[in-house]
Amino acid sequence: MLVVKLKDAMERYHRKTGQKLTYAKLADMTGIADSTFRKIGSILGYHTTLANVEKICRALEIVPGDLLELIDDPAETEPSPKKTPKSKTKRKKTAKKKKKKSTKKKKSTNRKTKKK
Repeated sequence: MLVVKLKDAMERYHRKTGQKLTYAKLADMTGIADSTFRKIGSILGYHTTLANVEKICRALEIVPGDLLELIDDPAETEPSPKKTPKSKTKRKKTAKKKKKKSTKKKKSTNRKTKKK
């Protein structure tokens, strides 16, 4: 999963330039909504656009490698709960019910009604 290290990049910019950045200031510099910066800064693995990455990199005078980090996805590393398969008899009964319902519908739609 790609993670946007926005807070780290903003801190490095502050150390480099002496200028403290807020999301509002960064929004003014880039044209990106400050609400987007709040999401990027707080949601792990937030999916932002490459256009936004480019604007952030240009404003902070960094390269994408300074802003992005590839980490293991926590959802992929956790073992998934085992699902118990349905018994074959339940599957057959469910299939028969569905078949009966579909034949009933066909019969009712095949009737021709004559209007006089």
